[in-house]
Formats: sequence, structure tokens, C-alpha cells
Amino acid sequence: MKDTFFEIEKQLEMLENMYNYSTSEYRIEPLLKMFHQNELFISEYRTNFIWNNYKKSRFIESLLLGMPALPMFICNREDGLFELIDGAQRLLAIDQFVNENLKLTELEKLTFLNGLGFMDLSFFRRQKFMLINIRFQVSIHNISSETKKDIFDRLNTNKTRPNL
Repeated sequence: MKDTFFEIEKQLEMLENMYNYSTSEYRIEPLLKMFHQNELFISEYRTNFIWNNYKKSRFIESLLLGMPALPMFICNREDGLFELIDGAQRLLAIDQFVNENLKLTELEKLTFLNGLGFMDLSFFRRQKFMLINIRFQVSIHNISSETKKDIFDRLNTNKTRPNL
């Protein structure tokens, strides 16, 4: 039994280092700038984006209400770029809203915003939105593609699929 504990510890120590991360926050404005300058990009294996306008609108409504968003997970690569492992749909919803490619729909709390876009907000509200902090879990190591996919799969194991 003593050997088993040793082997368990050895395996845990080896594997847990691959999943070490730190926590950071970025405001929406610099986050979108990084995204548009390709300093932050969506992982290549993320090909199907399933959020419809209702789900995107509900997420934006949550941000406008001041609710915290689930952290996104990024890998800090050796080349200085950030690879988004989990959170692509949230990032794309924010980007579409700010760039007028999303009109809010079926909002339940901010009903006066239904049918409106980012530029329909007052200057003050637009500025306040751009200053919202989004939390990130940042991988400490440059991790393998297999580990990135494993992280994505584990983070998305219990999510339900929305109606399209």
C-alpha cells in the first residue's frame, strides 16, 4: 500500500504541473484590442459556435447588470501570444455587440434594450461597458495541444446545449 501512495503522488505531481494557472483580469476594451490585433486568438480546435442571439443577448445583459462572468481560460504561449482555450462564445458575443453585429433580443430584465445595439447606449454606458473586467485563468506553462483540448473538454463537460 505504501508503494501505491508513492506512485499516486508521483503521478499527481507530474500531471498537476501541466494544469497550473494564475488568475488575471482584463477590461473589455484592451481585451478586444488584443483580439483584433491577433495577440489573443481562439484555439484552432474550436470550430462550432453554438450560441444563438438569445444566449448572446442574455450574456450581454448579465454584464450590463454587473453580474460576474465565468472566467475564460487562456494559454500564455512562448511567442507572447494568448490562446483562448475556453470562453470563445463569450468573447465573440462581446465583440459582436461592441461592433454593432448584435442587436439585443428577448431580454427579461433590461427590456428597454430589446432591439438595440451598443451604439444605442449612452456614451456613459458604452464607456462603463468597455471598463468591465473579465476574469481569466491563465495557463502558466506553454501547454500541449492535447492538454488544451483536455482542459476545454473538462470545462465544458456539464454544460447544456442551448436551443438553436
